[in-house]
Amino acid sequence: MLFAAAGYKVRIYDIEPKQITDALSNIRSQLEHLEEIGLMRGQLTKEQQFQAIEGTNDLKYCIEGAIYKQENVPEILELKRSVHQKIDAIMDPTAILTSSASTIVPSDLCSHLKNRNRFIVAHPTNPPFYAPLVELGPSPWADPHLLPQTTALMKKIGQSPFTVKKEILGYVLNRIPYALLRECFNLIREDVVSVQDLDKVMSDGQGHRYAFIGPYETAYMNAGPNGNFVFKYD
Repeated sequence: MLFAAAGYKVRIYDIEPKQITDALSNIRSQLEHLEEIGLMRGQLTKEQQFQAIEGTNDLKYCIEGAIYKQENVPEILELKRSVHQKIDAIMDPTAILTSSASTIVPSDLCSHLKNRNRFIVAHPTNPPFYAPLVELGPSPWADPHLLPQTTALMKKIGQSPFTVKKEILGYVLNRIPYALLRECFNLIREDVVSVQDLDKVMSDGQGHRYAFIGPYETAYMNAGPNGNFVFKYD
């Protein structure tokens, strides 16, 4: 939907025909809803955007001529590697091959590929239509221009990309909430706050604040330019 809204032709592929049928039906419903509430992206009508999206169960047809390929299968290493290998065999060597991987590092995903120099992780934030952040993690073999090329494309479709500078399990987007969740468990275990009130801290407090300013800006505003924060880690 993001690519179609930006004027691109899109092909979606799955091995199960029902997945394609259900996806197209869901996309049409979402476009109708977005038009109703005035949140359509781009300059095209909902019908023009829907017509730009085509479903297929033929991987070769899906891949041929595509400048950008996004794999979105479950977070299972061997499954992802097998899908990438099939794409690798028929893709244009100048195209971009991406994965939505959220924990597995790029080198584990693409070390076996002929076109591993064209591989980059592009992990979106769910739901990507409403949360624009995308973390980009190039493979160690990536062409020098692959990252800026992918960054420019993400910006063109209205997303907000940032770079993961080194390989790390879980990337950035998942490691932060996991760290938060660990402290939440500590607070509950030590009977500092109830589960219901802890959820309220996030939904009515931190969540609202982090929607428009990040942790460093928050700390600066709370402490001032000369303030100090001291954190002790066991």
